[in-house]
Amino acid sequence: MGVIFNPLNDDSRRGRVTDYHCKADPIKRTKAKNFDIRGLKNIDIQNVLTSDDGVESRFTIGLEVEKNRLHRNAVKEYPLFCGFETDPSCGYEAVTHILPLVAPSMWRTKVFNMFVEAKKIIEDEYSPSDYRCGGHISVGCEGEYNDVELLEKVRSYSGIILAIWRDRIPNYYCGSSRGNVTMAYTLDNDKYSVAKRTTFGVEFRLPTAVQSVKQLMRRYEIFYTLMDCAINQKSHRVFYSALRPILLSMYGRGSEKLVDDVINLGKVMQRYINSGSVNQANCGWLEGWTNPHDRRAGVLRRWYVRGFQGCTPENDNQFQRENERLISQPYGI
Repeated sequence: MGVIFNPLNDDSRRGRVTDYHCKADPIKRTKAKNFDIRGLKNIDIQNVLTSDDGVESRFTIGLEVEKNRLHRNAVKEYPLFCGFETDPSCGYEAVTHILPLVAPSMWRTKVFNMFVEAKKIIEDEYSPSDYRCGGHISVGCEGEYNDVELLEKVRSYSGIILAIWRDRIPNYYCGSSRGNVTMAYTLDNDKYSVAKRTTFGVEFRLPTAVQSVKQLMRRYEIFYTLMDCAINQKSHRVFYSALRPILLSMYGRGSEKLVDDVINLGKVMQRYINSGSVNQANCGWLEGWTNPHDRRAGVLRRWYVRGFQGCTPENDNQFQRENERLISQPYGI
């Protein structure tokens, strides 16, 4: 009953690896039936558009899954992916269709089932990834905001994105090439940005490689919460309260203090996004002190507010002591 996500069988390129930027185009898979919103809470109904022939999600999401190599028996057409292509920085990437971004419901369960069906592409056990790979995530709001307007909405809640994927901030392909870590629309909309404006919304380039189906589910939940709070202008208190159980599930049992640290860093990073404020709590992440792959000390310093003198290598030890739990968390969450 309701929407059924099947392979499209409309383009032979969907089931094989193509050259870079030669895969089949994604299609919108954002419509469903009234049956699919069963279980949806009343507060989340505002994020569903209704019509005579069914429902459509107000928010959309697209996901990229970059891998060093793909399982030899796994490359075929999936309901989830629009296609596969080679990737110059990592090896290969699988790109999803434009998916509905919805709250817990039968509809979300069907989206998550597509993740499970594609586990041999998503799971590192079958298709491995490393630090060179990314997990770019694109979000949109159907027919309501252009790219600049949507960026302004989501940047007010994106400090937590910098906090979760803090080790990727100095990465050249995520923003350090232009310095637009604060996601300001007034700066150049460079391809290599923390959040790049696109024709369909905003692409977040900061997330690391996708390593598991569970991880992809948690990321979906994080970005639904971000979009819901940003578009519906909910308070940051409500935002962090809704994120906490998702992060606890993401990091696993016994992670309560780590989650507290991530949320606190998210608040610090939000102040940085809002005002450019750099201090001992966030300078080491911006400098890449903890990242052996992207340690680019000083590359972002010209963007710091005037008067801050504390971001020097001499403070490295103090920074590591104060951020012990965050630093010990394995790269790639």
